[in-house]
Amino acid sequence: MRKDRWVLGFTAGALALVILAILTVSLTGGRQAIDYPEETPVGVVQRYLLALEDGRVEAAREYLGSSVRGDGRRSEIPLRASPEGVRRIVLVSKTVEAETAVVVVEISTVYQSSGIKSSASSNLMTFELRLVQGVWKIMSPPFFPF
Repeated sequence: MRKDRWVLGFTAGALALVILAILTVSLTGGRQAIDYPEETPVGVVQRYLLALEDGRVEAAREYLGSSVRGDGRRSEIPLRASPEGVRRIVLVSKTVEAETAVVVVEISTVYQSSGIKSSASSNLMTFELRLVQGVWKIMSPPFFPF
């Protein structure tokens, strides 16, 4: 009789864990990226980071303010891109005032090595923007985030 209760309890617990796992995957796995409007500070940072991820350095530089972009004569800053890494960028916070804005994002990268080993890194990046002739431009940081 005790053995039957133990088996019943074990089966019910395992079933509950399976249902919980299915719910977790279905609720978090289907998230779509939010496409922020380009005329907003968050949209500028998003497009800047997407251009860098795609390797379009010159397109990314267009989102930078002139003081950060430089005169165009310096050599191209190498990207620390990793084809085996999976990158996730999440908006942490935004503060928008009349002509200035601060956008904070978390950039997480998971590197898959051979087998089942993997490593991850995560860092917060703060972008300061200024409204220049009606267009938001990134004023800092003066380096590529990845």
